[in-house]
Amino acid sequence: MSALLPITVLLFTGLAGVFREGIPISDKELPGMLMALEVQLDRATVFKTTFPLCYAEPGTTSQNPQKSISFSIKPQRSILWMRELRHTVTPITTKPNQEIEVSIWTYSIEDAGHPGAGADWLAIGGSFYSDETLLGNMIHLAHPKRRDRSEIATGLVILTYPIKRGK
Repeated sequence: MSALLPITVLLFTGLAGVFREGIPISDKELPGMLMALEVQLDRATVFKTTFPLCYAEPGTTSQNPQKSISFSIKPQRSILWMRELRHTVTPITTKPNQEIEVSIWTYSIEDAGHPGAGADWLAIGGSFYSDETLLGNMIHLAHPKRRDRSEIATGLVILTYPIKRGK
């Protein structure tokens, strides 16, 4: 973490497996592929984890529930959130050192009635709360072979990128 912006990670519940479990296509096609998920505030990492990539055969469904990651941060600066509910956008500002609870999970596009995610990308959903108030929701598309970035609020970013096992 940057000495210029100390941030306290208060609570972390790690992955118990992978975000979305499935049947690997082949060990030869995806040997040891992992994805990193990183949350940054003002370019300082406030949370980082890795999870294995696992693909399901088309038309199969996972018997296991989706996994989620939950943690809290206390940014030392205020954050302006543009909460969108239906067709209304409401600005909400959190104060410096106000606790923000974060929950991140895989988002099944197919289950939501949309054309599905495939081997080229994984949809990751997230919610941000403070004092039991929803600050915002997000959907981040992660591609197994490239770096992806989604800005949630000014300076608050979700990053995903592939990494090789052992690194």
